[in-house]
Amino acid sequence: MTGNNLKKEDLRQFNGTKAIYINPAVSFTYTDGIKYLCENANCFWLLDVIESYQNQLNGVFLQWWEVNVSQEGERRSCKIKCHDGRNNFFVEQNVEHTDFPLEKITLFLLNNTLLLPSEN
Repeated sequence: MTGNNLKKEDLRQFNGTKAIYINPAVSFTYTDGIKYLCENANCFWLLDVIESYQNQLNGVFLQWWEVNVSQEGERRSCKIKCHDGRNNFFVEQNVEHTDFPLEKITLFLLNNTLLLPSEN
């Protein structure tokens, strides 16, 4: 499956996780669902974006990461936001060009582990 074929329904199969993954490039661990998302949407760059804010967000136990993709003609861009779930926004970053296949996704960084909502 390539990133262009990934659908949100594909991620619903993840309920809990069987393994926790460590990537030496990031300071947090991640679940089966995140690994599947990154491999099938070719979006390991999203881990890098989240990692790039961890020093700034040190001590924030629960981080909600939202990716919202918009399309104008052939050009796709996205906005990445991080908040605490109570309308306290910490981060907002625009990505001018993306091939991220989903229109919207929310991920959680909980106790230093990144997971899909269904894995919570």
